[in-house]
This record gives sequence, structure tokens and C-alpha cells, in this order.
Amino acid sequence: MGKLWFGVLGPLAAQHNGAAIPVVGDRRRVLLATLLLHAGTPVSTDRLIDALWTGEPPRLARQALHNQVKRLRDVLGDEVASRLGTAADGYLLDLAEEELDTRRFAALESAGRKAADAADWERAADLSTEALSLWRGEPLSDLPDRSEFTDAAEHWRARRLQAERLRLDALHHLGRHADLPGPLAKLIREHPLDEGLRGQLMLALFLGNRQAEALAVFDETRRILVDQLGIEPGPELRRLHQRILRADSTLALHRTSTVVSRSDATTSKRPEASAATAADRSVPQQLPATIRHFVGRTDQLEALEAVSRAERSGEHASTVLTIDGTAGVGKTALAVHWAHRVAGRFPDGQLYTNLRGFDPSSGPAAPAEALHRFLTALGFASQRIPAGLEERAALYRSATAGRRMLIILDNAHDAEQVRPLLPGSSGCLVLVTSRVRLAGLVASDGAQPLALDRLTAEEARQLLDRRLGPERTADEAAAVEQLAQLCARLPLALNITAARALTEPGRPLAELTADLQEASGRDRLDAFSAGDAATDVRAVFSWSYRKLSADAAMLFRLLGGHPGPDISEAAAASLSGRGPAATRRLLDELVHAHLLSRLPGPRYTFHDLLRAYAAELVAEYEDEDEWRAAMLRAHDHYLHTAHQAALHISAGRTALALGDLQPGALPEDIPDGERAHAWFEAEHAVLIGLVEQAGRAGLDVHAWQLPWSVAEYLDRLGRFAEIVATQRTAMAAADRLGDRVAQAHAFGSLGRALVQLGEHQEGLEQLTRSLEMQRELGDEPQQALTHTAIAHMHAMRGEHKDALQHGELALELCRRTGHLSGQSIALNVVGWCHTQLGEYDKARECCRESIELSRTMGNRTAEGAALDSLGEVHHHLGAFAEAADSYRQAADLRLELRHFQHAAASLTRLGETGIAAGDLAAARRAWAEALAILDGLDHPDAAALRTRLRDLASEA
Repeated sequence: MGKLWFGVLGPLAAQHNGAAIPVVGDRRRVLLATLLLHAGTPVSTDRLIDALWTGEPPRLARQALHNQVKRLRDVLGDEVASRLGTAADGYLLDLAEEELDTRRFAALESAGRKAADAADWERAADLSTEALSLWRGEPLSDLPDRSEFTDAAEHWRARRLQAERLRLDALHHLGRHADLPGPLAKLIREHPLDEGLRGQLMLALFLGNRQAEALAVFDETRRILVDQLGIEPGPELRRLHQRILRADSTLALHRTSTVVSRSDATTSKRPEASAATAADRSVPQQLPATIRHFVGRTDQLEALEAVSRAERSGEHASTVLTIDGTAGVGKTALAVHWAHRVAGRFPDGQLYTNLRGFDPSSGPAAPAEALHRFLTALGFASQRIPAGLEERAALYRSATAGRRMLIILDNAHDAEQVRPLLPGSSGCLVLVTSRVRLAGLVASDGAQPLALDRLTAEEARQLLDRRLGPERTADEAAAVEQLAQLCARLPLALNITAARALTEPGRPLAELTADLQEASGRDRLDAFSAGDAATDVRAVFSWSYRKLSADAAMLFRLLGGHPGPDISEAAAASLSGRGPAATRRLLDELVHAHLLSRLPGPRYTFHDLLRAYAAELVAEYEDEDEWRAAMLRAHDHYLHTAHQAALHISAGRTALALGDLQPGALPEDIPDGERAHAWFEAEHAVLIGLVEQAGRAGLDVHAWQLPWSVAEYLDRLGRFAEIVATQRTAMAAADRLGDRVAQAHAFGSLGRALVQLGEHQEGLEQLTRSLEMQRELGDEPQQALTHTAIAHMHAMRGEHKDALQHGELALELCRRTGHLSGQSIALNVVGWCHTQLGEYDKARECCRESIELSRTMGNRTAEGAALDSLGEVHHHLGAFAEAADSYRQAADLRLELRHFQHAAASLTRLGETGIAAGDLAAARRAWAEALAILDGLDHPDAAALRTRLRDLASEA
């Protein structure tokens, strides 16, 4: 097949072998554009029909669609048309990355960000420039007006802005200040109120020896903000202005102070640069998408603006705003809409989290969980995020100190959940939404409250006008007013009702109103805690629910019992038991009915009010056997997938004996370690909820095997508190089963996590219990691993003789059973202990054997540890060249594996070897490299190493 290319980043375009393919006719072009926006994913027949016919579709709509597809294939030609295939109840356009501009753009942008994370600024600049070169104008600008195209254009414009920011950031780090003013000025014309962009322009002009022009930009910015918003520039911009007035020479280091010198060829592109600079450079932009059909709320927006303006001018100390109101009243919509309006005032980024305060399935999110997400977004490596809530909160306050950020805490349960998430800087603004008035925050934290009521009658009418079209609503004004009242003037209910009305464009609104009135009378369910308004909303839910197909209604009910905040398409297929293609159609049906929301991934979620409604329907419609079968399919899906992923993450683990899959359960294929990490990251919150659900539901095998499967992933993230919680559930399940194997695994995993949390005594007790059970079972490989864990615990306490004893027992067991991977780990433990005891010849022999075995088994983590231990041995023997070589190999390998803390330790010891050898320059290089890593990890050892570096410089 010849070279094929399609473009949507501009007017719709198609080429084959460099020649344009003319696609004429609005319907054919809409069809092609819709398929391109979903390239590689089946598009359902119903969705394509909705796209092609905005009004009443033809009587034989499916046949008409088939004809349109046939004509499009004819236009594209035989070779190209072979890519346009049929899928289950739909069509699929299969294109490679280089054949579609959006796919190519996304790949280049992603690669550019990875390059920036590695401090490879040349590559980041080149990749982002190449990505931007793909744009030919406004996305799909020559197509008929369709909401899907409008949404897509908005999405890609936002992606383009991110790529522009990445390119400018790269140029700034490269010192190419003369190249910045032109692109920045263009972006400022598109985003005139973005103070972050204007600050970048001022800095670029100043660094390009154009101080007067930089000051003129500030004057212009101040004039625009005062004239249009009645506010002064933010403190960050004002500080920059003052420094430019003083011709502050340290501005040359602004936002680039941690960049490695380009002249240092040995370190300029090392992966540790990411960890070293991430916390300084990371500017998270986590706001959800803008609300397309937002209406009204003028008074509330003015109130938010007034409080924000007072905070910016220093009139009030408060930096916390709260929005409270009943479920479905539009709190999140208001917060997100306003946040997008003011995002430019917060140059250090925006953080967002859904605290799931009233989620009926999984309960409120733990503050520690939210802090972990925030700290990761702020550039901290997971391994260096503390386990305890207080420690995480302290690190978060330090990370936000001196920054100007916008933080949205959505759907909070109470003040106690919110307090640990409040930043440590008055320059940050926090916006909290909740169903309850957070009086504690108002009283003790100076929060400014805003109560949100239902829409006014006029606003409700405007929302229906916008959704249904003014022509349709104008003809039936009385019906529109009735619909608004029946929906309790709640945005959630109004949007669901509008979605239902749009599926029947030819039906009078009065008939739809009558249906809803009937539903209200027949299905008057008990009110939720939100009050009487929720009763009417539930009538709306029931009205939309009864319009679903039987299979979609069943899936909606089952999703109400899923414990996670969201669910993947693959997991939903196992839950439904109907296979991927059929489940995808059902999910589409729920999305179209506004009973479910689609997230990237693809993943799906719904409003917790809808989740509660779905959960209540289970008792009414599902018998216990059918519901339990669905729950077992879902748990099998996650357990078998997690078990597969766990074996990729830790190749030395011995697989568990899993039970047979339930019919209809379809685990995902996890081909490698990278995919395993990605899957665990996406499903982390779901897996924790599943463990709790399995324990409550008596799924005892799942309740211990799932914690086993997720433990290694959590260990690598340093989430030891979560390991403790899940393993306690596993212990209870193992006790109920009377399964000694399960008990031994649970006690062992719990003990290792407790040791890491500093609970050495309880950790040792659990490890000892695990060891006793493993002896009873005759499981020598597991005994060896437990002895190794006990040896680590003693080593952490400086008890090297005890550590050596357990290390040697582990080694003996591994040799007897032929467990090579375990041998390599045990040999390193024994070698390290011999080193600490001054027995260097024995230590060297053990470390070398460990390295050889690790390389044979492909256990690179063990290899890095053994190389570091061998360096220690050589150092004590005075073989400084050999020590330096071992440390350098260990550091490079650990950096490659992204084990940054261990890499810094190897580099620190490399510096000590340099000093012992009299090579102060080598010591300085190693310590500078280690310090960059420790600073990036916000590690407490950084201060001491900085002092040692300073002392070393004074000696030179």
C-alpha cells in the first residue's frame, strides 16, 4: 500500500502517495471526520447516525449510513478503503501513528515531555517544534457545526497550547532568549489575561538585553488587568517587575538554576535530571475540561471574583473558598468554569482532585491518597513520598510554599478531610466544593463560604435552550417551564432530560413532560440525604433508566456495585459478561443517556448520585446469584490481570495457584513490565477498593491473593501504609479459610511493610510467624525470602551479626532448592554484612558471585545492589579505582531503573572514594550529581551533602 495521510489539525485533508483525495459532500466529510477522531476504535452505528443527521434521521437510517460508508470507500479508493472496516455494530478506521496528524502530534508531544523530564532540552525543543508544525489552522474548521467537532477542536487547541509552553520552556532552558518574544507575543494575543505568559515574555526580553521593553510589557499588563477586571497584577508578576527594575543579575538563573551544564557531557542527559529538577520545574495543569453548556451563575461568579480580588490585593488573609449545595446543583461545574477563567493568574499551575466525599461504593478518599497524587504532580518521585499523613502534608506545604497555584478540592466530605490538603503559601488559592457547609473551615481556617442554590427558572430555561436549540424550546415554552420544574432546576437532572429529548427530536416536549410527570408519580423513591430536590432528580433518573435497553439497564445496575471511582472498558466487559464489543455498545448507550461519563483510557465514571441510584436498583432487579456471579467475574478480571502484572514487576516471585476463571471474565493481557506499571497506576484506587469489597463479601481467596498481587507495586511506590491495610484484610481472609499458605504470605508481606514504616518489633513478629508457617509447609524458597527480609531489618538497626546469620540461612536454603534469583539477593546480603564486620575477602567473593548470578537471571535490581556492595568492599581494601568503577556501574544501572534514592547513595559513596584516592575533582562531580538527585527527591540527606560539597570547595 502506498503512503497514506489524513489531517484534522486544520481543514479536513486526505492524501494518498502525496496526492490529495477530494472528499466532497457534507455527510461524507462528517463521516470521515468522525471516524478520524476515533481512529483505531470502533464507532457505533448509532453514534455515526447522530453525527450525520442532526434532525430526524431517515426512516432506514442504518441502510443510509451503509450507503454513505460505501461512497466514502469509493472516494478513498481500493487501497485506502481497505483500512475502513466493519466492527461489531459499527465501523473502524485503522491508521498508524504517522498516517494521522493528531496521532503523530500526540506521540511527538509525549516524547517531548519525556525529553524535558530527562533535561534533554535540545530534543524537547525539536520534538515540540515538529509537533507544532503539523498544525495547518483551526481543527476541522471547514466542517458543519457539530458538538463533537467543537469539543475535539477545543481539546486539540488545549493540547497545542501545552506543546507551545513546552517548546518555550525548552528554549528558555537552552538560553535561546532571542527566539522567545515572537512566539510569546503571539500566544499572549490569543490569551491576553494569562499573567504566566506575560511574565515569561518579560523575562525573555530582559535576558535578551531588552530591559525597557520588558518593563513596557508589565505596564501594558497592568493597564489591561485594571481596565478589564479591575485588579492589579499578581504578586509573582510584581516581584518579577521589581527585579527587572533593579536589573537583578540572578534572574539569569530564574527557573533554570538546577539545569545541568551543557558542557558537562557526562551528566547533561542523565535520567536523574528529571528527579533533580522536577519539583522546581513541574507546573501541573489538572483542571478538568471546561463545561460546554454552562449558563448563568452571574452573582456567584462575581462573588468568587470579589473574594479572589480581595485576596490578591492583600485585604484578606484567607486563601480558601468553599462552595456548598445539594447533589447535582452544579458545584463542580461552577468551580471548574471559574477556575478556567482565572487559571492564567496562577503561573505555578493548577491541582485538582475528586475527594469522593459522598461516594456510596468506596467512601471518601483518604487525604493521604490525595496528597500522594498532588506530590507526584509537583514532581516528587513516588519512592520519596512519606507514608504517613502528617509527613506528606508537611512535604506538600513545603512544596507549595512561595508558589502561586490554584487548587480545587472537589466533593469534600468534611473539614477534617480538607485540612491536610491546604497549602503552606498565601499565594495559593483553594476552592473546595461539598454537599455540606464546611463550618469548621470557615471558623478555624478563615474560609470564605458560598452557598449554591438551584438554577433560577430563567437559567434553567437557558440551559434547555442551549441543549435543545432555541427553535424547539420557543415553540413549547410551557413544556420547557414544566420540564425545568420537574427536574427541580438542578443542572444534573436538566442535562439528563435534555439528552433524552435529543434522542427523539421529532417528539413534542409536552409528551416528554407527561412521561416525566408519570415517572414522578409512580417512582417516588425515598429521598437521599440531599433533601426533597433529590427525590425529583431520582424520578428523572428512573425516566431515563426505563428508556434503556434491557442489557444497558443491567450494566448500569452492576456498575453501581463496582468499588472504584471509575472503570475501564475491559473491566466493564468482564462485569457484564457480554464480551468487549457488546459491552462497548452498552457503555455508549449509557453515555448518550448521560447516565455515565466517558474518561480518557477509555474509562467510565458517573456522578455519585447516579451511583447510589444504580446500587439501589440492584436489590430490586438482580437476584443474589446473578449479582454474585457478576461480582466474581469482576474480581477474577482484576485478580488474574494483577497477578500477571505482578510477575512482570518482580520476575523472581513464584506464581500463585489461581482458581479457574468465571465464565465471561476476560482478564487483560499484560505483555511486559512497562505495561504492568501503567495498568497498576490506572487501577490503583480500584484495586484498594476491591480488596475491601472482597473482604466484606466473603470472597476470601480474592481477599488474600489480590493483596499479594499488588504488594510489590505498592512497595516500589513506598505506599507501605496501604500494604499494611490490604494485608490485614488478607490475614483475616486467610484465617477464615484456614489456609496456611495464604497466612504465611500475608504475615510476610505485612511484616516487610511494617519494618519499612519503622515498626521493627511488630514487623519482626509478623515475619517470624510467616517463617514458622513456611517451615511447617516445607516451603524453603519462601523461607529464604523471609530470612532475607529479617536480615534487612537487623541491618537497618545496625545488628550486622544477626543480619549475617539470617542472610546465610537464606543463602543455604536457596542453594539447596536451586533458587538462583534468591541466591543472588542472599549473596549480596551476606556480602554486605561481611563488609560491615570487616571480613572483606569473604565479602568480595559473595558480591562477585551475586553479580554473576544476577546477570544470568536478568535481575538488574539485584545486580545494582551487588555492584554497590562490591564498591564498598574495594573501598575498604584501598582498591580505589576498582571501587569507583563498581560505584559508577551501580549508579548508572540504578538511574536507568529509576531507583533514584539508591543511585544517589552509590554516587555519594563514589565521592567518598574520590576523596580517599586524593581525586577531589572526581569527588566533587559525584557529590554534585548525587545532590541534584537528592534535591529532586526532597531527601533529608541533601542538606548534609550540600555542606560536605561546600567544605570540599573551600579545601580546593
